[in-house]
Amino acid sequence: MAQIALNWSTNKDFVGTALCGVRNVDEAKENCAAFDWTLTNEEMAIIDAKLKELNIG
Repeated sequence: MAQIALNWSTNKDFVGTALCGVRNVDEAKENCAAFDWTLTNEEMAIIDAKLKELNIG
């Protein structure tokens, strides 16, 4: 879930930086792995629609 959140947010024009904390090396590696792939346009649209439905985005 953290990778999806990082990937989604950093693909938004209004996000310049993503700050996230980690407790250990494994969590840091997991966060960095969010940039080894890209959400599809369809996946981005699904997340955007759900956030809009929840009145969050």
